[in-house]
Amino acid sequence: MQQQPFNPRQMFQLKSKTLKKRISAYYAVSGDQDNVIKLVRVLQFRQVLGREECSKPCDEWILRLYLNGATETMKRYRYSFYDYFTEAEWRELLLCLFVELPRLRRVYQLVVIIYCQRVDHL
Repeated sequence: MQQQPFNPRQMFQLKSKTLKKRISAYYAVSGDQDNVIKLVRVLQFRQVLGREECSKPCDEWILRLYLNGATETMKRYRYSFYDYFTEAEWRELLLCLFVELPRLRRVYQLVVIIYCQRVDHL
């Protein structure tokens, strides 16, 4: 199991500004995108619980991390950060995350066409 950089007490009692600095320092040392995404999710939870005034914590990091390439963990949390992107950026992000979708659509269309042709010949 991976060691977390902050304990729960730190995550919920430190000021947002302090946490952002520490998360930034942690990312600079470790380069661990997955943990940064999870830590920003905790900041979002703090906001929902009423402890934060910032509506989009660490928005510049999220944009940079997702647009530079996403890991599986980042794909899992993508909808949590929908508000961080413009419509054009969101469409671009989805195309980057799911490269295989256009191919799968074409394969599906071909399968349907072949199946329909076979049914017509019977």
